[in-house]
Amino acid sequence: MGFFPVDERTIDYFRGTGRTEDEIAAFEAYFKAQKMFGIPAAQDINFTKLLTLDLSTVAPSLAGPKRPQDRIEIGNVKNTFIDLFSKPIAENGFNQPAEKLGETFTTSTGTKIKNGDILIAAITSCTNTRASCPTWKSWASTWPPTAAPPASATRAT
Repeated sequence: MGFFPVDERTIDYFRGTGRTEDEIAAFEAYFKAQKMFGIPAAQDINFTKLLTLDLSTVAPSLAGPKRPQDRIEIGNVKNTFIDLFSKPIAENGFNQPAEKLGETFTTSTGTKIKNGDILIAAITSCTNTRASCPTWKSWASTWPPTAAPPASATRAT
């Protein structure tokens, strides 16, 4: 777990993102009352482990393409997807014939998409716990890439 204390930089961030002075004052007063404001002196901290991270070794990545825990560096996304497209499911692939890679679909709104296009969707924990039966917009895909989309979601190109 990482711990980043509330300090003057946090307050500056709140000012820069449109918080009112009353909101900022209440926030700051709360953390000061809890003795959680500011960066503690080194002798006041009891770390179980100290981690040093060279930020130059951090690379932008994409989760997936199938499971969120599968991380692919941005520069490798295209080649990794092409490689996984025809691999068996047992090897985390999509088990699709290579000739389907360039297949194009037209959504009900007329948008053309093809296998390998990056589409962004998010289901957050609040969505999962609050919506027992989520509804989908007409343009949202709910089928896995290993299955053909339903006829109602596409039309001939």
